[in-house]
Amino acid sequence: RLHDGQGFRAGAKRRRPARVVGITGSPGAGKSTLVAQLASEFSRRNKAEGRGGRCAVVAFDPMSPITSGALLGDRLRVDFNTMGDSIYYRSLAISGEDYRALPEIIELIGGACDGPEAFDLVFVETVGAGQNETRIRQHVDRTAVVLTPGMGDAVQMDKAGILEIADVFVCNKADHPGESDLVRDLRDVAGKRPIIETIATKGQGIEELLAAVTV
Repeated sequence: RLHDGQGFRAGAKRRRPARVVGITGSPGAGKSTLVAQLASEFSRRNKAEGRGGRCAVVAFDPMSPITSGALLGDRLRVDFNTMGDSIYYRSLAISGEDYRALPEIIELIGGACDGPEAFDLVFVETVGAGQNETRIRQHVDRTAVVLTPGMGDAVQMDKAGILEIADVFVCNKADHPGESDLVRDLRDVAGKRPIIETIATKGQGIEELLAAVTV
């Protein structure tokens, strides 16, 4: 349970998966579509290579301070018919950046199955993040920050904010005007950190991004 102060079942098996990846960025950046594509590509790759190991997604949506409800909009944006049965997908409501239950959630997912059915990779999709919302970095192994063309000014203003926690920068919607400007601005702050251009709706750049976040 996330917000009522009660813990999870004490006897449940726990194991941290081999890799936990955070996907964060501003609202409307295409995070849900990107995460769905990454999870599907991981499953496809493992099946093609005859490897075991499954993928899970924990997707957070903001909780209403009035009703304590949440739209869980990723359920509307993701085409679950294209995702394999091996992928576990869970939408959760969250208040602000209250990720205090996340470590336990991740360990419970990791401990749910053993052997070839074990969850070796977990993607954590944050709510639409603002400039200073950086706490997800405390709970994951690698963080990808998703931006879209037209955000060049935000890149310049945000050098000490959310961009600082990125292990990988993602320029999503790379077919939109302003893509080259965004990539140029990102190069000014990225240093040696990779910049991956993607078009999530078309599956472009997904293999390269998966390799970058699971290295």
